[in-house]
Amino acid sequence: MIVPTPTLLGRYARRLDRRNRGVTTVLAQMRGAGASLHKHFARGRPVWVLSTGGEVPPDIATLVIANGNVVDVGDTLFGGELSQTFRYATNPRR
Repeated sequence: MIVPTPTLLGRYARRLDRRNRGVTTVLAQMRGAGASLHKHFARGRPVWVLSTGGEVPPDIATLVIANGNVVDVGDTLFGGELSQTFRYATNPRR
């Protein structure tokens, strides 16, 4: 069992702070500027970008689409798959 040291706990905290800042920034752009989050594939891997420009890391995009106010627009090629476009909705459908 690993005993967390202060150095290790500091590293974990910095990583969480970085992710939280990223999620907050992306949600602010989606809410304020009306940006949408798009997923496409390049070089065999998923790439997330905002419609206003800028790439979003996959771990941050995963946290953003888990937000209750972020909804998909239903643009999937096959049923049951993850949508490729997400928008911010002030009153999301439930």
